[in-house]
Amino acid sequence: MTKAEMRSRDLRFEHFSSQQGLSQSIVECGLIDRQGFLWFGTEDGLNRFDGYDFRVFRHRVDDPLSLSYSEVKCLVEDREGRLWVGTRGEGLAVWDGETWQSYRTGNSDIPHNTVTALAEVEPGVLWVGTASPSEVGGVLARFDGQTWKHYTRQDSGSSMAEPLAIAQDGQGRWWIGTRTSGIDIYQVDR
Repeated sequence: MTKAEMRSRDLRFEHFSSQQGLSQSIVECGLIDRQGFLWFGTEDGLNRFDGYDFRVFRHRVDDPLSLSYSEVKCLVEDREGRLWVGTRGEGLAVWDGETWQSYRTGNSDIPHNTVTALAEVEPGVLWVGTASPSEVGGVLARFDGQTWKHYTRQDSGSSMAEPLAIAQDGQGRWWIGTRTSGIDIYQVDR
């Protein structure tokens, strides 16, 4: 197909909003899981789309096993098929297909309760970018399911900018897309 043919080709878009069952119009993140479900994190709930309907997961005050907070910032599916959900202000939640479990500063060593970026590069190890609501900046953390290890730029005299995206290259360096300072690159010693 030539470039001219591609330009003249009509694109067909569908639109989903609250009228079609989406919980809220501001969509922060999304992914397709291994079962083919589409997941969308919004400012008012986590939405799972099966191709026909949306199922919405929200925090419920009367249910401590519900999603920890309804504003979802980031998502990742791990190699075991669990869905990890970063929230604004209420930590990290994990969905195993039946129940929610939460990691907050009160019940774990997560650096901050606003989780802005997630990645799983090696099996069973989650890399978590967090942002402090009271300070400028953030922390990169490694979580192996039991232990948290925090990484900051304190040695250089400046704080890490709020992480929004995390990726690792073939040399083991972490590329951190940030809200205010472009891309930070870290060589992390475990």
